[in-house]
Amino acid sequence: MNPPFLYSSWLEYWEKKTGNHAVYCACCGCTKRAEHGAHVRKYESFDDTVYIVPLCAECNNPNNV
Repeated sequence: MNPPFLYSSWLEYWEKKTGNHAVYCACCGCTKRAEHGAHVRKYESFDDTVYIVPLCAECNNPNNV
């Protein structure tokens, strides 16, 4: 899925919308550098909202649950 118009990446979109600069991966326990704006959903929740969070390439693996 492409980022919204005027944004070069989902990570840039996250940075502009939050006013923060993504440095580290947002995955618990990971200290690697954030490289992607990942689409995530809350685990075991009735909330089907898709959120964008900064993740490293390893944590952004679609098989990582």
